[in-house]
Amino acid sequence: MSDSLAVDTTALPTTLERVLARLALTKNRNFGITVAAPIIPPAQVFLALPNEAAMLWATAPGVCEVALGAAMSCSGSGHGRAQTIIERADLAFRDFQGVGLGAAAIEPRFFGGLSYASARKNESSWSSFLDSEFALPRLLYRASANRAAVTLFASKHEIRDPALRAQFVEAVQTMTQLVPQDRSRMSRESLLIEQRIDTPDRTQWGRHVLDACRLFEEGQLEKAVLAREILLICNRQPDIQSILEQLLGRAEGSVCFALRRASAIFLGATPERLVSRRGPQISTEALAGSAANSGELPEQLLSDTKNQLEHSLVVREIVARLQRLGADVSVPSAPQLRRFAGLSHLYTSLQARKLASPHVLTLADHLHPTPAVGGIPLERALEFIFAHEAFDRGRYAGPVGWFDGNGDGEFAVALRSGLLSGREVRLYAGAGLVQGSEPDAEWRETDLKFRSLLDALGLTRVPDLSRH
Repeated sequence: MSDSLAVDTTALPTTLERVLARLALTKNRNFGITVAAPIIPPAQVFLALPNEAAMLWATAPGVCEVALGAAMSCSGSGHGRAQTIIERADLAFRDFQGVGLGAAAIEPRFFGGLSYASARKNESSWSSFLDSEFALPRLLYRASANRAAVTLFASKHEIRDPALRAQFVEAVQTMTQLVPQDRSRMSRESLLIEQRIDTPDRTQWGRHVLDACRLFEEGQLEKAVLAREILLICNRQPDIQSILEQLLGRAEGSVCFALRRASAIFLGATPERLVSRRGPQISTEALAGSAANSGELPEQLLSDTKNQLEHSLVVREIVARLQRLGADVSVPSAPQLRRFAGLSHLYTSLQARKLASPHVLTLADHLHPTPAVGGIPLERALEFIFAHEAFDRGRYAGPVGWFDGNGDGEFAVALRSGLLSGREVRLYAGAGLVQGSEPDAEWRETDLKFRSLLDALGLTRVPDLSRH
């Protein structure tokens, strides 16, 4: 249920206090109160409450959502984690009433993501992130079409407390009084790298690729996606706002995301969307096969045997997984080219029909990990990955996105990404290995994928300071 009321912005605190007090007397248990807000750079909004959990989600220029704090959190682990989260989140959607104060009321959404795998290595750098976690934000900032609004989500139990009501009013007022920062006078001190650690190093990488090729020849594997981690120790903490602004400005069809938990921030601009659901309309895609945006290299993807094989395996497996859910899947006769910053990929859009329309989080968990970040057959590929990768992927290459009370939502695969904590920056990139893969070519491909974050960090060159 949603209402819309006109409001004098100068009287917002008094009006909001009165509305909250009135809502506390209704039969509803959960509420969302939306007020008009100024257009603020999303990176600035993301950093507005530094002590709160936060998530930024931007799918197109000028279209973004920033979730701040948590009115309710849901987590899960292991098999069945998605269903556990769905069932717990449902409590927030029951008996919900939305109210708009000078802006259209906004329905509740949960934002978050799933780790690549439940198993974690010892001393993981991902200790601030749970295996799988979603939150209904306390405050949701949404901007699109030159309009912006802030929504406060709260329960009846909370708004019955006068002290909490006062805190909520103050938080909303703070958000509506934000003004764009003048960044022109910010310090432009160069970010310097004091230490670099590659896992694996180039020699180890070569051995891993050859190990995979032997399994391809023996028929034990068709594809495996192997990843690299680069750990950079910087001379100072990177400028998070600047990094996000760079990613948002360079997205070129990518999904820009950022998640903050405690002092750690996981962010990136991924080219790959995992799945979206809008009622009966379910869309996913295959994005596999890569070439640098140089000369005729992108067009050569359309006839390159190795990349065509890699892409066809991904399409085949995604279609099979959807068909196991009873879906009819429309498959184009040939892939297309999609160009992103630095790289082009083979791309196939897939539409599913006659599906029982499960929850979008169920679909995301069912499709993850796709062969674009896992391999074929999946279990054997995961064994290979976990045996050869000495680092924890954490949220890298896992699903990230949102869902609502209708089971609709959108998820992307968290690629072209990095984990930042203090002066430490961990960058991640992977390569799809198939029959015919060559170590040097796959290393160069991952180097190109690292460029997105390195450019955002302002690092045109990263010195080879590796120690192994």
